[in-house]
Amino acid sequence: SWLRHAQRLQEQVWRDLGHASVSAISVQRALAQRAGNEMQAAPVVFTSMLGVADALAKAVPWPSYTSSQTPQVWLDHQAIDLADGVLLSWDYLEELFLPDMVEQMFTRYCHTLRALAGSDWLAPPIRDLPVAQRQMRLQTNTTGGPMPSHRALHDAFFSQAQQWPERPALWDSVNGYLSYGALREQALTVAAGLLHRGIHAGDCVALCLPSGGDRMVALLGILAAGAAYLPLNQAHPAARHALLCRKGRAKAVICDSDLSFALPTFSLASLRDNAPLTAPIIPPDDALAYVLFTSGSTGEPKGVMIEHRNVLNTLEAVCQQLDISAQDVFLAVSALDFDLSVFDIFAALSVGGLLVLVEDSPHHDADRWLTLMSTHGVSVWNSVPALF
Repeated sequence: SWLRHAQRLQEQVWRDLGHASVSAISVQRALAQRAGNEMQAAPVVFTSMLGVADALAKAVPWPSYTSSQTPQVWLDHQAIDLADGVLLSWDYLEELFLPDMVEQMFTRYCHTLRALAGSDWLAPPIRDLPVAQRQMRLQTNTTGGPMPSHRALHDAFFSQAQQWPERPALWDSVNGYLSYGALREQALTVAAGLLHRGIHAGDCVALCLPSGGDRMVALLGILAAGAAYLPLNQAHPAARHALLCRKGRAKAVICDSDLSFALPTFSLASLRDNAPLTAPIIPPDDALAYVLFTSGSTGEPKGVMIEHRNVLNTLEAVCQQLDISAQDVFLAVSALDFDLSVFDIFAALSVGGLLVLVEDSPHHDADRWLTLMSTHGVSVWNSVPALF
């Protein structure tokens, strides 16, 4: 209730007043030391003269304009008892707020106070937004649109590959360009190899290969077999690999290195020793597309299971918003086990664009990235701000 909110705040104020000998300046200095000597702001200050028995203050007309300029304060709320009521005044730094934001806040605040003057304080606080803000949020969140035109994450790539087989799909520093047609054929060959070795639609297959065209062939092959992919980072320790495979319920691993797994392990070369499928398996749209794991910095890594329809909805919406087309060139700087890689790969391949693959490196090589961007005419960069 309103009453309990007021009582709690009153109790806190009385407790805090017991520390009045510690000045606000000393508190700010302590906070600044904790933050590496960066001065800490006091964003909102409440200057109260309520209950002050000052006959002179109540007898003299209050000026129509006031201004306070306390350093580090964003907004100073002043409340003063006058003979004919209460004066409420907000002084604020205009540069720190959006246009009309504080005026709207103040209007809402005064409306709430007037409502409190005549309402039951045992009722719960009023949580409704102002009508204009509610309408704006409803309009902004009305994101209905056509359903994705494809049913699976890899569906659009295979459509592009049939329509434009000669168009370049990938580039890496070892193999150079790989066309859509060649990528399709190799992926369908890997898919056939997985099915021949007992992988079924709906299974999860781990992938532990270095960056390059071969990894993309393996990834698309897993999806074309109707399975979901689980990317493993080669630089991570074997214990993490084992944990992710166990928690992700992987049925097998595609790996060409000497890493050992307690699962059936297939080399990419062995999976290519088959006749390709005639067409990819397109699973139901609620089937699992991939599993990515969190870093585990706050405990055990947690697996995030993403279905085809969910990621498709995001991909198609973003591609429409940004006018992504076959003329675009993507630079794949995000690691495969990081979720931004999904957009790099499938946004590029779903529209017929070119995906430029960056070599694995323990250190981010900005000079190399710049060279690749200049050489290939990269038009789409998708990464966390730190990489940029």
